Amino acid sequence: VQVMKATSFGFAWLRFAVASCTPQLKRYDLNSTVQARYAETKLLVEIESDETGSEYVLHVQMPETAFVSGFRLRVMPGEWMDAAVESKEVAEQIYQNAVADGKSAAQVAEEAPRRGMAMFKVPIFVRASSLVQAELTYQEVLERRHGKFRHRLSLRPGEQAPGVSVHADIFDPQQISSLNAFYVEDGSDARSTLTAVRDSGKSFRVDSEWPWADGELFLEFDTGHAFDAGLVLQQGSYFAHFLSPELPETYMALPKAVHFVVDISGSMSGEKETQARAAMVAILGQLNSQDIFDVLLFDGEQEVWQGDLVEASSTNVKEAQAWVHEQFHSRGSTDIHEALQVSLGLLQGISSEYVKMSIFLSDGEASAGITDPQEIRKAARFMESSACLHSLGFGFDLNFELLESLSWENCGLARRIYVESDAADQLQNFFSELSQPLLRDISWQWPVEVEAVSSAQVNPLLYHQGSEICSVGRLASGSLGMMAGLTISAVANLGAQQAISLAPAEPLLLEAGRLLAVDVFPEQFAERLWAHLRIKELLRRARRISEATALEAEALALSLNYSLVTPLTSLIVVEPEASPTVPPVQGGAASPGPPAPPAPPPLAAPAPPTRPPSSPQTSDTGSSSSARSHRQDRSFAEASSFFARPTCILPIMLASHLL
Repeated sequence: VQVMKATSFGFAWLRFAVASCTPQLKRYDLNSTVQARYAETKLLVEIESDETGSEYVLHVQMPETAFVSGFRLRVMPGEWMDAAVESKEVAEQIYQNAVADGKSAAQVAEEAPRRGMAMFKVPIFVRASSLVQAELTYQEVLERRHGKFRHRLSLRPGEQAPGVSVHADIFDPQQISSLNAFYVEDGSDARSTLTAVRDSGKSFRVDSEWPWADGELFLEFDTGHAFDAGLVLQQGSYFAHFLSPELPETYMALPKAVHFVVDISGSMSGEKETQARAAMVAILGQLNSQDIFDVLLFDGEQEVWQGDLVEASSTNVKEAQAWVHEQFHSRGSTDIHEALQVSLGLLQGISSEYVKMSIFLSDGEASAGITDPQEIRKAARFMESSACLHSLGFGFDLNFELLESLSWENCGLARRIYVESDAADQLQNFFSELSQPLLRDISWQWPVEVEAVSSAQVNPLLYHQGSEICSVGRLASGSLGMMAGLTISAVANLGAQQAISLAPAEPLLLEAGRLLAVDVFPEQFAERLWAHLRIKELLRRARRISEATALEAEALALSLNYSLVTPLTSLIVVEPEASPTVPPVQGGAASPGPPAPPAPPPLAAPAPPTRPPSSPQTSDTGSSSSARSHRQDRSFAEASSFFARPTCILPIMLASHLL
């Protein structure tokens, strides 16, 4: 009985020690606005420290395509302090110096990505007996895949959150034809449907509150489409063009010439082998009858099904599926160079009437033949043969930077496949994005002289069903006028391939932040959208061997000018000087000292702690294993933040002694 009492007292003391040494998260609000595919999200947190000062580490997840565009901090009830963009090394040193001086400070730095999400670590030091608010802003250009845009919001405040508030607005100059909003909790296979309120045919909003959240909110929507040259937004000398035509039923998919190049080296054994084999069998079944294809399996050597591209007839597809099922067994080393050379040679002699592509899947680094990444890149000249190289990186034990470079230099996509229960679905979904090419050799006839045109897509000359091509640019120096009369020409398949022209697109002018008398677009909207996509394109092109230095310098200059956090920069903010210590608001008797600051605006009363009714999940929103990993990482970070603090050592030692 005495042991039980001592143990119970020890655990109680440990809980007290942890609570007293850990900064308290008081508020977690997420506000997001989507305007013409351009999403801006603001995360506001409020943190309270103890009498000695403390550090709270906020882990923020956002889509890999997003840029952090702003961060600010204020010690309540003071003024907001905007963060400055610095190189990563400089920002880290400034933060450490501020902590040593006992000043409130915060830093935003990018970490390794997980499951299609960029990871940011935001350590926030709150000086003694203070209440601070921190606001992180990030921006993203939404991509259209499988006929819909998806806005993905991470809601993972940690165990201390007193409540989570979410507000989202979606506005599009075109009619919003459909919208679904739902929440998926980590470790769950069910969706919780949320209510989306239609304000007009062009706008929706979603408001929701939870007493606790640990998952993701998804907003999926699509806009109206017509058989025309799309939507043009012009604001001053900057413009954005969105092309996603709805083609008549008489238009058919363009024929494809597809060469599948699949790594079967020893590291592909086990679950990866099983899933890749199943995915290949399913993908072969997605080929159209007018397509031609072949399959190459490689390790240190190559095994080919035919050695030539053959028609995707029902008989040939079934024979290829049987061959893959029988021959797909992991073994040997990885000769990437030779496998790609065989694929390139096969596609070189194919007519340009086919959309030519090599689908390359690997899970490791080159270990046989020519292994130098630069030499592999130099030899992979797919674009010179009007072919694209699409790369799939299976897992993390591989040189994904090489795969990205190979694809970006050859008009292709690069995607990481996560080794989880839905890996086969990830592979199939990737190929389905490429399976229905509708327009090729797309060209723009700009009505005025333009410059610095960039695209959200690696290959803007090819339009696939269910996608969208987003191009941004600015009027050339000294050029005046409007983007009225923009026309698009391309090649389409109407039984026979022929050139077509899409009807002119009339521009929508954004003047003083207004669109057709609707005050929804901020100032410099088109310019910031241009800067966002321009930086992404420069960083892609910087992978090319000879241009890297100049392109990275231009990307860095734009990042600093528009305060965007990229792999080259970090954000840092430090209060200019320590203010008089102000105790935070606490229950019970007031602490001695100056009056407490006014309480922040209260949140609306949270809903009862119950989950909304769920229905089976059908989309690739994550897996239980990745969710457990996220929670474990956060728990470790939260624990380490107070165990390392000297003021916490004594109570924790006492609790340990009692236990």
